[in-house]
Amino acid sequence: MVLSLTTIDNRNEYRDFCWWFERLETTFDVINSISSRGDQIISVKVIDNEHSVSLPIEAFDGIPCSRIVRQLEDEWKQVLIQPVNLRSLSHQRLIALTREQIKSQHTRIAQLTAAIEQLELWRQDVLSSTFTETHQMNVLSRTQMSVQMYQQHLANAQDRLRELLKRLLTLQSQPVNHLLSES
Repeated sequence: MVLSLTTIDNRNEYRDFCWWFERLETTFDVINSISSRGDQIISVKVIDNEHSVSLPIEAFDGIPCSRIVRQLEDEWKQVLIQPVNLRSLSHQRLIALTREQIKSQHTRIAQLTAAIEQLELWRQDVLSSTFTETHQMNVLSRTQMSVQMYQQHLANAQDRLRELLKRLLTLQSQPVNHLLSES
């Protein structure tokens, strides 16, 4: 990686530098060192293979950063060395999906309940209406069939909700070690 740097030194003379560096944080430390001497940084460009990137000169405040970057790199290496328990991740995803399904079932139950209540109100309106008896019987018959259909859907949704709640309890009570022993 090559660093191309233009500065104005303390004698107000433009200076162009070009260095080859292996580590980016070393490059940043050199730029910060030049800035800390009082030179004004005009432009910074990092060239790697056939690509170049202009860096924001405001980022170079004269404070070295390689030690901090290395500490961060060491922390990441430690995190990345630790194995990821994919079973645990899958388990957590199953819990989240089950919670979403429970929320969806609650919404469905509320909608079905509201529909049944609305049909019951409509049925009461029909009974108190001035429709002919034949017309009332036809409407009431269709309304009753709709109520029964919605009640069946409601019962199914409530059964499904109970199943999901049981599944959630089971998932939440299973330790991850138990899951690992099943594989």
